[in-house]
Amino acid sequence: MSSIAVVVLDTLRKDYFDEYFDWVPGRSFESAYSTANWTGPAHASLFTGEYGSTVDVSSKAIDLDCDRPVLAEILSEAGYTTRGWSANPNASQIQNFDRGFKEFTGPADLRSGDLNILDTNEFGAKHDNLSRPRKYTRALVEIILGEYNTFPSLWYGFKNLRGSQWRLIPDDGASVVVDRAADMSVNSDEFLFINLVEAHTPYHPPDGYRDFDEPVGMGFGDAYTGVDDPTLVREAYDSAARYLGDIYRDLFDSLSTKFDYVITLSDHGELLGEHHNMWNHVSGIYPELTHIPLVISGDGFEGETDTVVSILDLYETILELADVDGPVSDGRSIVPPTTDHTPYLAEYRGPFTHSLEQAKDYDFDLKPYDRDLFALIESDYYGYEDYDGWKEIGEPQRDDPQHFLVELVSEYGLSSIEHKSVELTDSAESRLEELGYL
Repeated sequence: MSSIAVVVLDTLRKDYFDEYFDWVPGRSFESAYSTANWTGPAHASLFTGEYGSTVDVSSKAIDLDCDRPVLAEILSEAGYTTRGWSANPNASQIQNFDRGFKEFTGPADLRSGDLNILDTNEFGAKHDNLSRPRKYTRALVEIILGEYNTFPSLWYGFKNLRGSQWRLIPDDGASVVVDRAADMSVNSDEFLFINLVEAHTPYHPPDGYRDFDEPVGMGFGDAYTGVDDPTLVREAYDSAARYLGDIYRDLFDSLSTKFDYVITLSDHGELLGEHHNMWNHVSGIYPELTHIPLVISGDGFEGETDTVVSILDLYETILELADVDGPVSDGRSIVPPTTDHTPYLAEYRGPFTHSLEQAKDYDFDLKPYDRDLFALIESDYYGYEDYDGWKEIGEPQRDDPQHFLVELVSEYGLSSIEHKSVELTDSAESRLEELGYL
């Protein structure tokens, strides 16, 4: 057995990783790609080795409730101690991404400075059968009678309902994770998953990293049609990425001395106005969204490789490092580094179902963006479907890459997805809106 830590630097672009994280030691996979443009399906691929739509995780079905066993379940069954610390609700217990983890800490505790508070997002999801007034009453009773810090729990719930960001710490949870990692003891049979959202909207790094006061976010529709102050948004993202690079040094120092392997990656990138004046990561399948950093640190891992790999491959790779067997996946182990030129896909499945409904209140038409777009990823080549036609970067490996992409989509069964009705709690809706998904 080997101890393994996986750190997802949520929403961090590859070019910004190269600028602020060039100190990360290990083997760097320069041509690593995600399978999707946002957190849910990307993490589904990380945890299952399958494309998000294959395990029914997409913008139309956001919960990880597939029948297939996921990575933490497999490792836990093999005797691993599994822990997860996630600051993103789309990769947390709120959407069932805590499956298989013996210990899982979600966004509420990481953002509150590790106070013992009631996570109103999770509470609301568990009591979806109750009417809204009864749900509020039940939560109030739970806070007062349960073993929670009463005032912080009430304040967190109140701020969530108002859609406001609540912060007792200088960031979105990275500083809490650094302290936790410094204090933790690790055995050889340890698996740790971390998700950090400091590079995610709303951008608001600590004092000393910014010259703006309020968090820089996006109003409904801004991601599709443009922001009021592009310079401010770009500078805010840059400052957030720079802060994340600095604080990750402290986290990496702790993890690398305690774990045999540390895997550093992003789940997806961010648009900063490069295509159709689009921003955030809610639309399209552009390379700025799918080209991700990936570094494996540990004995035997050094140098760089340009071999194309996918976030799909980490499922098989982690099981290989752990010497544990699991169900076969669409990914492959990249231990040892491979020179095989396997084609990969990336998928965009339109806006959230809830966003389509919400758009009516804003008099904003999301229907033009509610379509499937796919990308074909091969060595030195990225071909993708855009709203105005087929686009290519690099030299194609075959005569008709667009037709080959259509065949691959059909082969993997991605040509159709199951639309599921999703009813969000008020607090979950507020948090997703704050993060720019709604």
